Amino acid sequence: MIKDVNEITEERYKRYELHRLLAITNRIGLEFDEIQRQEAAARKALMATSSPSSSSKR
Repeated sequence: MIKDVNEITEERYKRYELHRLLAITNRIGLEFDEIQRQEAAARKALMATSSPSSSSKR
């Protein structure tokens, strides 16, 4: 019986660790996506500000 309890405890701990790692990975992925969106918006703003000045020189 103790062996079964130990196996169950180990299995639950493994599941806990897996869920914890998945949550961390998900959070990192969300932060990475947010950084990419911010960089894309910054590039778009930079292109918008540099385009009129280059067209006015023509």
